[in-house]
Amino acid sequence: MAGTDQQLKYPLPVLCVERFFSCSLLSFPTLWWVGVVMCDIEDVYEESSEGEEDVEEDELRFSSDEETKSTSAGAVCRQPPSYHSLSADTISKKMFDIVDEVNVVFQLPTPYVRLLLIACKWDKEKLLERYYAGDQEVLFREAHVVPQRRQQSQTDSTTLQVRTQSTAACGAAALPGQEFICDICMLAYIFDAMCGLECGHYFCQECWDSYLKVMVMCEGRSQSIQCPASHCSIVVDEATVLRLLRKPEVRKKYQLLITSSFVQDHPHLRWCPAPGCSHAVLCTNADLQPVVCECGHSFCFKCCEEPHEPVLCNYLTRWKKKCDDDSETSNWIHVNTKECPKCRATIEKNGGCNHMVCSTCRCEYCWVCLGPWAPHGASW
Repeated sequence: MAGTDQQLKYPLPVLCVERFFSCSLLSFPTLWWVGVVMCDIEDVYEESSEGEEDVEEDELRFSSDEETKSTSAGAVCRQPPSYHSLSADTISKKMFDIVDEVNVVFQLPTPYVRLLLIACKWDKEKLLERYYAGDQEVLFREAHVVPQRRQQSQTDSTTLQVRTQSTAACGAAALPGQEFICDICMLAYIFDAMCGLECGHYFCQECWDSYLKVMVMCEGRSQSIQCPASHCSIVVDEATVLRLLRKPEVRKKYQLLITSSFVQDHPHLRWCPAPGCSHAVLCTNADLQPVVCECGHSFCFKCCEEPHEPVLCNYLTRWKKKCDDDSETSNWIHVNTKECPKCRATIEKNGGCNHMVCSTCRCEYCWVCLGPWAPHGASW
């Protein structure tokens, strides 16, 4: 009867424990917690076994709903990438679209607006903020343009090139047949054969064409072409350059340089580094890497190198430099060249004074200390 009472009093897990220890839990009150735990386990097991049938029914009932939810969630996750490829024509159109958007507010000649955007790295918000912050004179000076009054019509921008020193001084148009001396070739020309900028310096069209051809074809400059006059930093606008250049191949090269400069200055554009590819990638997320160009080439958007996740770009640059340090070419470059402090272009000094002018960004610096040249004054 004792065994029967024990079976009635204790559940199955307790009896299993008693058989395992070959004793009765009544003799060891401190072991009662074992029975309690085993009873709880049995209750949980029974509840779970009863719930499994419900779960199976629920799974059958809501399987179609879950598939629908997963499909919709997958559609949300599969969003279009935050980058896309642009051709050269599309890039040029985008550049002029940005100029038009800003000019809706400024109402200035189109060449001026473009030069102001270049000074602000094509950041429209930054340009608008600076323009209306009261430092317009400083902004125009940094863009190397002469401050202009707002124009009511875009057609007035075509008259920027006809102003000369004589007409600026007397405030009247030149007399028919009146001759002027070109400051480059020192030859006399009538007024119609001369051309000048808002700075007041004027030259003959022959000298203009030769000067611009050298700047474009030899030095590869586009947005940093300045007035030929000595100590004049006024930039020649795009419309004037295209009007004065005579050869179509030079105009084509200039337009390509303009597009290339736009991509280099724009923070969300990168040229595809694949050989022979003329596309650029527009990416709104600078942290996204890698990106894939339309030609199929994949590269890191930040450094334009091959995809190198999870290595950071600066570590990759240091590693490649370390690997190249053993070569003779790298040793020669390290000894004979220095990097521009502004654009980091490699520059060789093969003579002359320590006053350096970078041909890429026009930064003026000292060759010895690599600091700005302005504090040095006349210390050549």
